[in-house]
Amino acid sequence: MLITKNNIDKIVRYERKQPNVIVVDYLNICVSSRLKMGNSINSYQYVMAIGQELRGLAQEFNVPIVTATQTNHSVCHFRNFFVRIVHF
Repeated sequence: MLITKNNIDKIVRYERKQPNVIVVDYLNICVSSRLKMGNSINSYQYVMAIGQELRGLAQEFNVPIVTATQTNHSVCHFRNFFVRIVHF
């Protein structure tokens, strides 16, 4: 399902359901409604714009949005690298 303001509005209005949380996996393959990926926009700026748009949705609908993306794995090759597991 596409995460757009219109789709969330439809769920809230017609189905009378308010989402408790929205989870977005693979943030780096989402599409920005404000920016078009091109020569003058790098991937960091593009993903940052998507994050800002999602933040706006979270504030508008008063719902937390959890995002995930795959990043560079080169940090795993450092000698002192360790994984820290955080429990909520």
